[in-house]
Amino acid sequence: MKKLSKKTLVTFFIRWWSAGAVYFFIGWGTQLGNKSSSSSVDFIFFLGLGLGLFFSFIVNPVIKMLYQVEWMQSYGEFGFLKKILFRLGAVVLANIIVLLVHMFYWFIHAVAIRLFHLPGETVILPGEPILFGLIYTLFYQCFIFLFLWTKKGITAQ
Repeated sequence: MKKLSKKTLVTFFIRWWSAGAVYFFIGWGTQLGNKSSSSSVDFIFFLGLGLGLFFSFIVNPVIKMLYQVEWMQSYGEFGFLKKILFRLGAVVLANIIVLLVHMFYWFIHAVAIRLFHLPGETVILPGEPILFGLIYTLFYQCFIFLFLWTKKGITAQ
């Protein structure tokens, strides 16, 4: 098994903390996190929007400057249109990951409710920043791995 480098662990921690912080501010600091006043679609969209913008403007450039991560290009290497497309791609990716995390939470609830014969409105695993950040970052790392794997496969052909 390949040992994880310090760079990988630190970037994982930065992304985990950042995702948890954005969830804290949007999920607990706005009315979007209150289930009685908003729909899940609104919450997923605005959380994905906030995460995508935060990651594309703050987190990813900081990680690129600190550790020269191989899969990221520096901001100055893009033309204007590519910068816009890159930022939109980050927002779309964040929305997809937030949707996957939402589905993961839903799956855990559904399995636990059926397994323990609990009432349907029981909340087994409430949304909170630490666990959300961890699950979000794991899905994010999976997307990075898929991106690098497909990029390596395309350049090998």
